[in-house]
Amino acid sequence: MLEARLGRRVQVGDAEFNPWSLRLGVANLALAGAKPGDAPQLEIARLQVNVAWASLWHLAPVLDALTIEGPKIRVEHLGEGHYDVEDMLTKLSKPDEPQKPASEPAKFALYNLSVNGGSVDFVDTPVGQTHTIRDLSLSVPFLSSLPVYRETHVQPALSLRLNGSLVDTSAQSKPFAASHASDVHLKFEQLDLKPYLPYLPKTLPVQLKAGVLDSDLRLGFEQGAKQQLRVHGDIGLKGLMLSLPPEGKVASEALLQLADIRLQLTEILPLERQAHISSISLAQPVISVNRHADGEIPLLRAFPGQATPRISSKEAVQNTPVAKPWSVQLDKLAISDGSAMWHDASTSPAARMKLANMHVAVQHFKWPMVEPVRFTLGADLQSPDNTLARLEGEGGGTDKQIDAQLKLSKLELGAATPYLANWLYPRLVGQLSAEARVQWRAGSSDGALVAQTTIEAPVLRLDKLALLPQASPAQSKETASLLSIQQIKATGLKLDLAQRDASLTGLSIRQLTLPVERSEQGQWMAESWVKPAGRSGGAKTSEG
Repeated sequence: MLEARLGRRVQVGDAEFNPWSLRLGVANLALAGAKPGDAPQLEIARLQVNVAWASLWHLAPVLDALTIEGPKIRVEHLGEGHYDVEDMLTKLSKPDEPQKPASEPAKFALYNLSVNGGSVDFVDTPVGQTHTIRDLSLSVPFLSSLPVYRETHVQPALSLRLNGSLVDTSAQSKPFAASHASDVHLKFEQLDLKPYLPYLPKTLPVQLKAGVLDSDLRLGFEQGAKQQLRVHGDIGLKGLMLSLPPEGKVASEALLQLADIRLQLTEILPLERQAHISSISLAQPVISVNRHADGEIPLLRAFPGQATPRISSKEAVQNTPVAKPWSVQLDKLAISDGSAMWHDASTSPAARMKLANMHVAVQHFKWPMVEPVRFTLGADLQSPDNTLARLEGEGGGTDKQIDAQLKLSKLELGAATPYLANWLYPRLVGQLSAEARVQWRAGSSDGALVAQTTIEAPVLRLDKLALLPQASPAQSKETASLLSIQQIKATGLKLDLAQRDASLTGLSIRQLTLPVERSEQGQWMAESWVKPAGRSGGAKTSEG
């Protein structure tokens, strides 16, 4: 009868039945593959069912035990969403006799479900990969839909190795109670994501190249008059690598490498759109941003701006569903030992800089932002040869306004040489140091309140400022400066970017050296420093 229902040959090595204990045992059960010569679709080394006499008065199956030893399952993906088990699924979906729709769950009671030594092979023929499950172990002490057992907890446990990574879960649930309450424990250790990368859509703006997932989560679900789903626990990802997809002849470019990211979830309520996250920590993130010789930045190409269709206010009210906004609370965000790489091939010479030793700490973030969030940050600006500056800051703000104190120490102005070469022949050197208060305020949507950004620097200092002629390979490294100033010190500097207004209370200049020269053609020396329009040779351009 089973062969007729499945349309496949079924072999049984040995079978025994004890009518007094109602125990059925089957050994070496095998279900044939889809085609002659294929490996068996299913193999079970040993199957034992203990049926309880209580099945008679409950008029439903009551099993004292169900034990499955050494099950082996093989499924093959044939391509384009087709599998080698479709013939059986088609036959099972067409019952021999019309069935009445069920008005309640099927009645049954199952005790001591045990699956040991199981394995699954998923053969993906088009991709050329095989995904495996080994050491499958499943235990369910009790599962019942009978009314007498409705409030009894089910305590399942599951462990396996998925492609070599350990997955260990356990749970408590009441799936057939009115509340459908359950508490599920999901645990993954060292789950390598590489085998699953070929299944990701090729059209994604960013490609996942590597990552190893760890998870220790608990999910609580209850369905009654109101559905509730709760998630809490820890989740982590190691060795994350993201890249931008290739574009034409342009090869794929690295975007982000992350040694480790950890999330501690206090409570996530997806149905209520509420999230409370205890902490997010990112260790050693490395972001790479490139600008090609033609001026294109691939990162911007991956995330192009999308036009928003115009609709009237009346249409927006009538047609746009108002979804409840997410409420998010993040107690702590920490970024440690981060780096941001910048390579600009559109300048000559090409500009290479990076922010190194980055650290960011954010505390008490809430969305919607009803109170300011506090933050601290720090980073070193570096060139391939040396450290160019140190930036530190702290402050607070919301999505409407920000108030921050920033400190910039000894910024080497020579870092701007590739960009100033568009307009100047000489090289600019010197160091900039300043401490400033930066305030930003968002404008209102109706335009009544204009966006404003102000910068107040009690002291701004330029040290060892000089313009040096471009040296040729035959010249000595020590060349006379075209202009040199030992120090420029500005006090009480105030900038209003919105109003384009600047003021300061004091300015001092120390040890200014400026050789004054005029050529026979009547040209002052400063005129020879500036490149004529159309001859900004520092920028690379492409034709076509």
